Amino acid sequence: MTITHSLKNKGKKTIETEVYDHNFLVIDKQPTGTGYVVKFPVDVTGSGKGFGDIVQIQGKQMTFLRDLASSESIYCNGLQGFSKNPKDYDLKVENIKSGAGVRITCNQPLLKLVFWCSSTTVCPEPYIQIKVKSGQEFSWKISYNYYTFDIQK
Repeated sequence: MTITHSLKNKGKKTIETEVYDHNFLVIDKQPTGTGYVVKFPVDVTGSGKGFGDIVQIQGKQMTFLRDLASSESIYCNGLQGFSKNPKDYDLKVENIKSGAGVRITCNQPLLKLVFWCSSTTVCPEPYIQIKVKSGQEFSWKISYNYYTFDIQK
């Protein structure tokens, strides 16, 4: 699935802002926890609520140390390690218990990647920078590739 966005500046001033995709991902109705892995194209670091005791990052992968309780959430206001190259906007969320995943890519570079989740959903929130001069147009495409894989036993 590909979502194409386009913004045409019909005003007199430059539009300069950031926009993000608030992904709410649930795979096979599985609760958030040890069944999920989040993969990145580069080594990342991050800290925040739940980091270290509920989730951990090792290199290019985030894993859950335990399942989240119904009242818990995790939050990081910006994972670090991404370059300005659009190839770094390449995230995978996989459920290793069901063998299903989604890959999210974009033709624009990441400005930042916020990460939030609750017991019912995993939410990587990729931001991009938008700058459109008067009379110009800016467009971007976000692709969601859903796939299955063999479960490792």
